[in-house]
Amino acid sequence: MNWDDYRYVGVLAAAGTVRDAARELKVNASTVTRRIDQLEERLGVKLFFRQARGVQVTNEGARVLEHIRRVEDDLTQIETTLLGLDQNLEGGVSMAIDECVGSMHFYRVIAEFQRTYPAITVSVHPVSEGLRLDRGEVDAELRLTNAPPEHLVGRPLGVVELGVYRSAANTEGWVEWHEESEIAHENQLIRARYVPNVQIRFVGSTLGIISHAIRSGLGAGILPRVVGDSDPLLQRVEEIPIEASAELWLLTHPNRRGARKIQVLTQHLMQQLTQTQIHSSHQFSPQSSSRSGEPGLPDHSHPGQ
Repeated sequence: MNWDDYRYVGVLAAAGTVRDAARELKVNASTVTRRIDQLEERLGVKLFFRQARGVQVTNEGARVLEHIRRVEDDLTQIETTLLGLDQNLEGGVSMAIDECVGSMHFYRVIAEFQRTYPAITVSVHPVSEGLRLDRGEVDAELRLTNAPPEHLVGRPLGVVELGVYRSAANTEGWVEWHEESEIAHENQLIRARYVPNVQIRFVGSTLGIISHAIRSGLGAGILPRVVGDSDPLLQRVEEIPIEASAELWLLTHPNRRGARKIQVLTQHLMQQLTQTQIHSSHQFSPQSSSRSGEPGLPDHSHPGQ
């Protein structure tokens, strides 16, 4: 048995097309087709229906996928547990961050960290990429959320206030958030309450896209104040007196927090990103209270934790 064959099945099912699966696996499309054909011949069942626009999983394929996902979860559990025992202060630590964190002196904080721990390499990805802590794809996450997942551990670093902004060139229309995020949720509530009949003129899925759209005069929209107040091309819409905010959480997986290099990074971030002198009190309200006595990265208080 070759586990790699089953990995191809999982990737193809998620991608939906041979071409996209090949791109994900970094192989030729013919390689994906050949590996799937060989596995189907060996098993004696069809795992996919081939269609003009892609592939569709058969009933037999769906049953195989259930087993594949269970095995992947077990392998991830083994890996995260072992990585959590790592006491070395060298190697890589990966993080997913909300885009607004980049406006909070985050990179200066990372530079200070690496002067202290030069053997640790920090890699950073936007939260919008969808990399998951529970699958070991990243080691820690800085996320805007008022409801952190119960299976993760962490602490809130502070509250990021939101505001409605527009450019000087435009006072009509709305720039809409299109993603599953705390800002997108607040966007819907605020628009429905204050400007229910406004025309949505643009839809974007990231902070960079939204801020550029507002700056370009496509309409008003919601931004973190730490971003909007510092942009000279934007004006806050004072006639919409919103009091919306989102907590900034530092999260990791319970099986990974024992790794020493993750501990020193999260401790550094907690100390530096909750320093009141770093942030305007009107944009970011630091929180210093811990919800657990756990060193390194305390648990957030959810039932069952």
